[in-house]
Amino acid sequence: MKKISGSEARALRARGSKLEASAVIGKRGLTEENLKIITEAFLKQDLVKITIRKKAFENPKEEAMKIAEQFGATIVQQLGSALLLFKSSED
Repeated sequence: MKKISGSEARALRARGSKLEASAVIGKRGLTEENLKIITEAFLKQDLVKITIRKKAFENPKEEAMKIAEQFGATIVQQLGSALLLFKSSED
């Protein structure tokens, strides 16, 4: 996971606010289909927005960290049900 500076994070959050969610994680949790969709999204772009439904996980923050680790991405923002992940194309 790459560490990003405050100014980089602000710029990424601004870009992310205009994005549509690439994947929605529901009550079944992180499924194979979600993994495939997120992987394909990272192949096309470096910033991916994911919506996590309230009942998907008991501890959404902990699960968000696991998801980010799984993709080698950095959490830019987790606000409400939206999770914004950044994965540098240099990685």
